[in-house]
Amino acid sequence: MTAARTFVIGDIHGCGTEFCDLLSRIGLQPTDTVISVGDAFDRGPDPKTVLEILLGSPRMEMVLGNHEL
Repeated sequence: MTAARTFVIGDIHGCGTEFCDLLSRIGLQPTDTVISVGDAFDRGPDPKTVLEILLGSPRMEMVLGNHEL
């Protein structure tokens, strides 16, 4: 069994396609955790996809950034 890993990702800025690509490249395992450390939605072309990813999995956590306020 693979050890649990934690990935900390910041400044996604609504880039849903790129966020999906990044998650695919790191090869998330069921025991892994992804923590978004702010600025997940503002400015980018696809904040809805970013929100759906972050809310759609129990292995996703989020710290609010100044753009979420």
